[in-house]
Amino acid sequence: MRLLRTRITHRFLRCAGQNRGRPPGRGCRLSHTVAGEPAATRTPPPSRNQLTKLALASGIPFVGFGIADNAIMILAGDQIDLTLGEKLGWSTLAAAGFGNTLSDIVGLWLGDHIEAMAARLGVQAPALTQAQAQLPITRRTKLAANVVGLTVGCLIGMLPLLVLQDRKQVYFDADALALYETV
Repeated sequence: MRLLRTRITHRFLRCAGQNRGRPPGRGCRLSHTVAGEPAATRTPPPSRNQLTKLALASGIPFVGFGIADNAIMILAGDQIDLTLGEKLGWSTLAAAGFGNTLSDIVGLWLGDHIEAMAARLGVQAPALTQAQAQLPITRRTKLAANVVGLTVGCLIGMLPLLVLQDRKQVYFDADALALYETV
């Protein structure tokens, strides 16, 4: 504990010395170290090029997963609603839940294939050391790329909604449909 406290104190003082003439908390460039690690083995952060490659290698497979997940969920949920939903009296949300379960299972199965396809397209993660992979900037870059990739994929996966038939006439009589359309 004493070694850790000493290391944190030295890092704080070193940072304070670099901040002369700058607002507090701005512009401090600390080397990435682990407590108790000798100064000679400090981990250099990944380059911008490495972070870009990491973002692409992380995000592109999530685009594929998002497309598959949403498209299968919508199509399967619609078919489950039309068949089992009507026969068993399930709600539309129950059918959507079963469609989501099916799309998640298929998504897990497709995950390896999507990553292999991305690799065939030449999308590969950069060579990072274990220490570089654990740096906050690396983890944040990967997470942000995954979120953006999944969001884009899910939005693209919603395209089946453009071709699905509107079934309000099946569920509503003329009076209920008129009321629904006025609201």
